[in-house]
Amino acid sequence: MHDTDSSSRRLRLIAVPLAVVMVLVGVLAAVLWQRLQLPADARVIYAAADCDLHAGPCRAEWPEGGWVELAIAPRPIEMLVPLELSVRATGLEIEAARIDFAGEDMYMGYNRPVLAPDEDRFTGQGILPMCVTDSMTWRTSVLLDTPEGPIAAIFRFKTWRTQP
Repeated sequence: MHDTDSSSRRLRLIAVPLAVVMVLVGVLAAVLWQRLQLPADARVIYAAADCDLHAGPCRAEWPEGGWVELAIAPRPIEMLVPLELSVRATGLEIEAARIDFAGEDMYMGYNRPVLAPDEDRFTGQGILPMCVTDSMTWRTSVLLDTPEGPIAAIFRFKTWRTQP
């Protein structure tokens, strides 16, 4: 009977600190996840549902006029292939630009390339990680810093492990 009591105590000595560590890791993960999301004060626009980035550039348009355009090459867009990224916009003074690639249904890691000014656009490079599923829908946010505040233009596209 004495062995059972000491085994229970040892188990509690391990389980309680482990539970505390797990709760702390969960809280830290939640805080970090919030920081990776769109800024709370961002103005958000969406590309049309029929936009096909595999066919060419797509635009998200403001109701009052103006647009944000995203182009990704090479096409079709594939995972694990270096991508050339290009963003253009009208009616905005852009101070900084980034693109956030996020899996729509699965966390695919932090993937937010920073773009550099290049004449009338912002350009950069990125790469999509390989997904374990046959296809992945990407929620791609063009994040723009402007003097009026942050802007997010949302584009969606799909990739496949083997092209259809």
